[in-house]
Amino acid sequence: MSRSCGKIEPEKNLVQAMTPTTPVLTDSKTLNEVLNSLTENLPIQTQGKCEQQNIFEILIRAATQRDSIENTTKVLKNVPTSNDIRYHLEKYSSANL
Repeated sequence: MSRSCGKIEPEKNLVQAMTPTTPVLTDSKTLNEVLNSLTENLPIQTQGKCEQQNIFEILIRAATQRDSIENTTKVLKNVPTSNDIRYHLEKYSSANL
């Protein structure tokens, strides 16, 4: 970076390197990558309204917001209850011991 009149200005090469074709990682792309990785590597057998993707989305939100599963399920609409989430996590935990 070069300085001019006390302001920081980006180097011309850096600006030229940032083209419209430069891939950008968005929140939704990041979420999809994390969900894909979790479903491939940590399969959880589910039933009823509680789907594997729902479980992981709730866990990811709880972790990123530094919140509990209980509160996360209360804040979100049309998601399984915290008891449902814990039930399926317990099944996974018991199956992998």
